[in-house]
Order: sequence, then structure tokens, then C-alpha cells
Amino acid sequence: VLTALVMVGILLLYAPFYQMLIVANCQKKIFWITFLGAVINIILNIFLIPKYSLYGSAIATVIAQLAIFILLVFSTLKYTQIKINYPRFMTLLSVVTLSTAAMVFILSRAGVFYLPVFYSVFIGTISYFIVLSGLNYFTRRFGIIKQDFKLFYEK
Repeated sequence: VLTALVMVGILLLYAPFYQMLIVANCQKKIFWITFLGAVINIILNIFLIPKYSLYGSAIATVIAQLAIFILLVFSTLKYTQIKINYPRFMTLLSVVTLSTAAMVFILSRAGVFYLPVFYSVFIGTISYFIVLSGLNYFTRRFGIIKQDFKLFYEK
């Protein structure tokens, strides 16, 4: 459950880059990036599953998804006219990472860890969005992010 929630967060992060590459008619690049992610996942599974069982597979999948995210970002910058607003992007990435870390911490507690899947997903989702909202408020309140700051703009 925990891995699934983390993966959803990563997928939501790389969805805009994926869509920008589709708009730029770079579907072959998306294929090769996804293929490379699958190869990374298979190789990591070969090494991690014998040692860590189910958790090894989960770790391998998260690492492969992160690799896909990084490759999509670099490909978007290289093959499109989109330029990233780096301060905003890094702030957004930090906020999402901290929210995910808080969710992982809450879900790994013994009282929550052994709950039925539906309750774990619900608690994880609620905790993620509470922390995300709090961090969003904090960054806007103290001027770290301005309201009109755009994440992407054309070169």
C-alpha cells in the first residue's frame, strides 16, 4: 500500500512532462524512456527480490519510476520549447517529497500499518494532503512562492 501511494505521487509529478513530450510529437522517446525504466525495474528485481522479498520489488519499482521521472524531465527540456522555472520546480519537488516522507512515517507506525488496505490508503491520502496543504500555506505565507509564479514557460 505504501509503495502504491508513493508511486502515485511520482506518476503525478511526471505526468506534465509526459504530456509535453506527446504534444511535441516525441512518442518514440517516451517509449524508450519507459522501456529503460522497465529494464531498470527488472534488473533491480533480480537483485532485490531474493534478499528483501516483496519489499525488494517495491523498492525496485519506486527507483525505476524515479528514473523515468528524471529522464522525462531532461527529455522535455531537450526536445521541447518549454523552460522550467527552477526555483518553483525545486520548491514544488521539496514540498511533495516532504509530504510523501510524512505519509510514509505515518503509515509505517504499527497502529496504522496493520489496518485494512482501504483504511491505510485513506489515512495515507489524508495525511499527505494535510502536510501538502500546510507546506503550501507556509511557502506562500513567507514568500517562498509567489502566487503568480509559473512552473513552465516557453523559451
